[in-house]
Amino acid sequence: MVQKVAIVDSVTSALSGQDATPATDLEEANLRVDSWGNLHALLHMESAASTPEPLQSNRDITVLASAARTAAVDSSDFTNVNHRGVVVTVDVTADPSTAAVTFTIQGKDVESSSYYTLLASAALATVDITTDLVVYPGCIAVANRVANLPLPRIWRVSVTVADAESFTYSVGASLVV
Repeated sequence: MVQKVAIVDSVTSALSGQDATPATDLEEANLRVDSWGNLHALLHMESAASTPEPLQSNRDITVLASAARTAAVDSSDFTNVNHRGVVVTVDVTADPSTAAVTFTIQGKDVESSSYYTLLASAALATVDITTDLVVYPGCIAVANRVANLPLPRIWRVSVTVADAESFTYSVGASLVV
């Protein structure tokens, strides 16, 4: 009989939780055995609330769906699990040509619940324009286009308009590991 042993971490508590007692079952230890009898350790990150979160690969999300808007708007807050950065794509499809719109990627300070600017676009005043805003550590910073910063845990996109005329735009994001 062949016995398979998995070394997940040099710390006993990595398999058992907070104390040093062994996990009582595979579910508790985040281990899985496949149909061939191979043991797999599932990787998770712990959030501030100590809830395990599975690691994620690159993924695309809708920040603001395409719609006509006449006022400033903030997207909902997004929780970054393990991505290092984001590429936000803005697509302006209708513009009154007398006003401009600015898109800002913001991080949130969880202690004060206030937002701070990571990157702000230049004022866009042209119809049928698609532009990308990049926040990623190690990039060469480019004014109003690229920020050499990591993406914080909580972030959003804020949109401001120069006046009350209607703009039609959408905002998407690609989260990058």
